[in-house]
Amino acid sequence: MNLEDFNETEDMQVIWTKGEEVVQVKRALFTVDEVARGIYGRYLKRADEQIHFDFGYAAGERVPTLDEIKETIVKALKKINKSGGVVSKKNKKEIDMYFNSFLPKGSKQRIFENKK
Repeated sequence: MNLEDFNETEDMQVIWTKGEEVVQVKRALFTVDEVARGIYGRYLKRADEQIHFDFGYAAGERVPTLDEIKETIVKALKKINKSGGVVSKKNKKEIDMYFNSFLPKGSKQRIFENKK
């Protein structure tokens, strides 16, 4: 997993509504827990469908635990010297692609037909 270095204040968006005392701060950052829970939930759904996972060395039915997923993400963050527990939007996509690679490949093929 190759994550990119990011600035935690880079993707901030401040929304201030004129005439009202409302200020919203939106960040395009995700916590490690958020990302790990999303991945873990996807894996659990596949396990319920009796789908086997392909981890390269052996196919198995065991779903990685939430802690194992978090550890993998934290190790990848340490490689880019980030320890704040947050992930940028771009890195979240990279993490999702990494963990999706262990899911089995689809067997259905899309067929396109030219309609004249």
